[in-house]
Amino acid sequence: MEKDGSHIRAARKDLELARKYRSRGDIAVATLLYNKAISRAMRMMYYKRTGRHAPRDASLGYLSANANIPDEVAEYIRGVMEPSEEEQMGSFDLAEVASDSGGKLLYLDGLIKRLLDYSNAY
Repeated sequence: MEKDGSHIRAARKDLELARKYRSRGDIAVATLLYNKAISRAMRMMYYKRTGRHAPRDASLGYLSANANIPDEVAEYIRGVMEPSEEEQMGSFDLAEVASDSGGKLLYLDGLIKRLLDYSNAY
């Protein structure tokens, strides 16, 4: 159980750092930190749901399908991810995020907040 709590604490720390980098205008670092926070939260939810650790190379799409991620969150993940990215890296496209001047970062922020709220209900 402590391991689950440490993943949530780490995800919250990544979220705080992402917000700091976003406020400084460092879109690339903020995006990477949001990705990391999302992945940590989803992996913890996968573990709580299945009792097993997620495969090391599991994409966010795989985790959302197998961790009982709520539909609106899973739909959002599918909406902001490129299919090839989901298969290859399981992360959000940095070029796409940077091209809209960081507007997607606000959505990523909301997504991780929702995931953390849902993880508390597990």
